[in-house]
Amino acid sequence: AHVSGGEFDRIVRALRQDALVRPSESVATALEVYHERVASAVHRQLLDDERRSMHAALAAALERGAQVDQPDALLFHLARAGERERAAALAKLAASRATEAGAYDKAVELYRQAIDLADLDRSAMRPLRLALAEALVRAGRGPEAAASFLDAFDGADAQTQLYCGSQAAEQYLISGHIDQGMAAIEMLLAHVGTSLPETPRRALFSLLGCRLRLRLRGWVWRERPLSEIPRNDLLKIDVYRAVSRGLTMVDTVRGADFTARHALLALQLGEVNRVARALAVEAMHLASQGALERARSLAVDVERLVERGDAPDLPLWAMVAKSGVSYFSGEFGQTAELLEQAEEMYQSVMATHWEVNNIRLFRIFSLKFTGRWGDVRRLFGLYVRDAQRRGDRYMEMTLKRHCVFLELAADRPDEGRRWLDEATWSPPAGQFHLQHWFELEARTEVALYKGPDDQAVRRLLEGLAGVERSLLDRVQIIRVSARKLQAQLLLSAAVRTRSRAKLNEVERLASALERERVTYARVFASLIRAGIAAIELDNPKVLYHLRRTIALCEPVGMGLYANVARRLVAGLELSPSSEAEVARIEEQFRAEGVQSPQRLLALLAPGVAALLTHEGGES
Repeated sequence: AHVSGGEFDRIVRALRQDALVRPSESVATALEVYHERVASAVHRQLLDDERRSMHAALAAALERGAQVDQPDALLFHLARAGERERAAALAKLAASRATEAGAYDKAVELYRQAIDLADLDRSAMRPLRLALAEALVRAGRGPEAAASFLDAFDGADAQTQLYCGSQAAEQYLISGHIDQGMAAIEMLLAHVGTSLPETPRRALFSLLGCRLRLRLRGWVWRERPLSEIPRNDLLKIDVYRAVSRGLTMVDTVRGADFTARHALLALQLGEVNRVARALAVEAMHLASQGALERARSLAVDVERLVERGDAPDLPLWAMVAKSGVSYFSGEFGQTAELLEQAEEMYQSVMATHWEVNNIRLFRIFSLKFTGRWGDVRRLFGLYVRDAQRRGDRYMEMTLKRHCVFLELAADRPDEGRRWLDEATWSPPAGQFHLQHWFELEARTEVALYKGPDDQAVRRLLEGLAGVERSLLDRVQIIRVSARKLQAQLLLSAAVRTRSRAKLNEVERLASALERERVTYARVFASLIRAGIAAIELDNPKVLYHLRRTIALCEPVGMGLYANVARRLVAGLELSPSSEAEVARIEEQFRAEGVQSPQRLLALLAPGVAALLTHEGGES
């Protein structure tokens, strides 16, 4: 471990000539044993004291070489030299530095080494277990983080138990581990003297009561310094926040109830960072319900609070609020750009994967509307692999269910159906929630792509009617999308039957969409009315509604639907210039991975696509 430079070079040359060592493939300046058997043979020849002495000498050499910032080898040799206490302290220091640098997976590895090396009782070990759990949160490894928080929970004081329990519940639920998460929530809420409403009806009454209180009191609040707020109140609001974030993923009504409770308590306490986050969530909630002006106002308020707060994640929350309002307003091109910026920002502000998952999901939702399906396919692969690595069932299942349209683009509808059959999920029984919606939407799209028979139409319409009976119907974009899908199914059936009753129902749905007062709903209504006119063989009216669709799409970045309408117009006009336009648009579709543009038209504009086939002989 300590020889002159010339002697070292001579020894290395000899070892390499004898094929005993070789340059490391992973570290440019390191050597490694040529074969593990060589190391084993040498190791067997050494006495225990000799091995410890050599490890100590190597550790000393590494310390002299200032290798503390690359601690793996130093930790290895210190531990085997019997210097476990020094090794534990070094691992803890290196883990802290890795966390500060955003290298969260490395921090996890180092904290685990520190725990293994430290000779501490349970109480003294708790700070290390908490640090490990928090690093796992930052790394997005929810199930492992939850288990680590529960390790720290045992034997802790009441306040620490509340913190650990709230974090464990949230991490289990947002990563899709429902049974463990619900058990943690029940235990957690008992500690703060409350409980989950026992039935969906009671949860709805509680939610309506909280929303009424919010409306009556308004969003006026008085800022108070953190030092003036009792710690128990801070813990209680953080419990409400954890329950809200966790349940929103799996139990929509009770999740919304605790979101409202969290907002009320945040305003009452007046701590600026927590108020800013509550305002951001409320802005997105209001936007999802269609209250867009009030939502935009709250998003601006969040931006103002960034300067007053000191939490590093507030700039990201301001961006999330702005992009959430943009998405629910139907400004999909702008939303995709904002969320790309937010995803680049999140590591520098130490966000958790709850924020990251939502940024990624809404980025994909927006890109679908824009028609940038090549980008969706690239991001889908990255996000699914990351979710699988982290054990995040919820993210993986949501991505696979929502992105079945990628398999339709590839003209593999049966593969898309297989995705849905394999993407199993076990939400709480007796409720219709987001995962049901994602699956129903995808199955309807697969059916429309293949051409549904009457039995499939009836079954899917019954499922979509269930959305109207659920709380999800209050989310405007889900309500609009469900009505659009109902109309598309009915149009697909009416192409075969020319049923006046079905067309009347489609017209009713189109009128309902027009009343929604968001551009994307009017886009859907125009395409649907073009379908009605096509079945009635009223070509001038078809062209009118298609051109209206194009005009509506362009300002909000709905490139997918604009190109669908352009392609239909060009196909119906049957002029030399329109033939070139057809070729140009279909080339754009293929560049985004769409293998059969005609079948895509049948999915998104069933009535007009059928007319196009009849009039122009397309297939």
